[in-house]
Amino acid sequence: MPLIRVRFSPSPTGSLHLGSIRTALYNYALAKKHGGAFVLRVDDTNLEKAVAGSIDRMLKTFDWLGIKFDEGPHVGGSYGPYQQSHRISQYRQCAMELVQVRCSSVKEPKVSYRVVRLIAGSHYQSSLNS
Repeated sequence: MPLIRVRFSPSPTGSLHLGSIRTALYNYALAKKHGGAFVLRVDDTNLEKAVAGSIDRMLKTFDWLGIKFDEGPHVGGSYGPYQQSHRISQYRQCAMELVQVRCSSVKEPKVSYRVVRLIAGSHYQSSLNS
């Protein structure tokens, strides 16, 4: 495993912004300088705003720029899935564990319960009442 792993996590809501490309370039350069991995993790959790084809256009742009990802939804890797929407079940499981311990170690329970409720969905109330 590389000593350093850096990621670029764009949202597929349209064309890449120049500032996003700059950030990706900095992370890519840092990873390559230190023999690390450059990871693409797509933040596609807001499916209402997702634009069809934007991930493919993004990958073509990076290919044109000569920036290659070591891990990501298009190349795989050991730490997938690389699309946030494919990790919802993992997040839901963690949220359920928080509910079961009643967030006892969290300093802001109101905020924590709100986040847990959003992630856990309908299972939140039944677990909380048990």
